[in-house]
Amino acid sequence: MLNKDFWEERYALEQTGWDIGEISQPLRNYFEGLANKKQHILIPGCGRAYEAEFLFK
Repeated sequence: MLNKDFWEERYALEQTGWDIGEISQPLRNYFEGLANKKQHILIPGCGRAYEAEFLFK
């Protein structure tokens, strides 16, 4: 069940269970509160990169 094909199908069908469709409010609040806007931020994991898009904009 928890193999490569299972997760590829879930991802293709957008049924991952954790994707809320946008950056989460706690991360948005944290990023907006940062004083140094030029610092480097590591975004671990994989997914749709809502956090990276938010930081880019």
